[in-house]
Amino acid sequence: MNELQIGTQLLVITQSADGLELRREPTMNPQTADGQDNVILFMPTASFVVLESVEAPINDGHDWYNVRYVQDETDEIGWAVGESLQLAFLVPVTGTPDGPATNIQYNKTPKFSGQTVWLLSCPPDVLGRVNVVTFKLGTEEHATSIDSWNVALSDREKFKL
Repeated sequence: MNELQIGTQLLVITQSADGLELRREPTMNPQTADGQDNVILFMPTASFVVLESVEAPINDGHDWYNVRYVQDETDEIGWAVGESLQLAFLVPVTGTPDGPATNIQYNKTPKFSGQTVWLLSCPPDVLGRVNVVTFKLGTEEHATSIDSWNVALSDREKFKL
């Protein structure tokens, strides 16, 4: 998987009955260097992950990718074996030319604190006082409807109300 970018969505294609292991360290060792269980969780086949780093170390005969797995209440970052991942879309989720969205609020309540939120596209600006998502792209302030926000973002950034 050459020339991947942070934010690229990948599909889990493993054939294992349990799914693909998301690991704390990029190694097949069952435990980490400090003695923890190395497997964080199993990601089901056909689930999606988002690339967190373009670094792809080779260890134990595998390319390892640092990915984020988000499903329902689960939001974990770890390492996955590259041969069990494939590009999910032809166009990666890379954000806009101005960069990722920051300072995100819904009805004046902060959301996604400390997370990078990558836009598929910049949603249209709207005027209003309720049910409005506000955010910044670079230094530019934006406000949009929750429906437009959810259309413009990947599944992991959609508001679940």
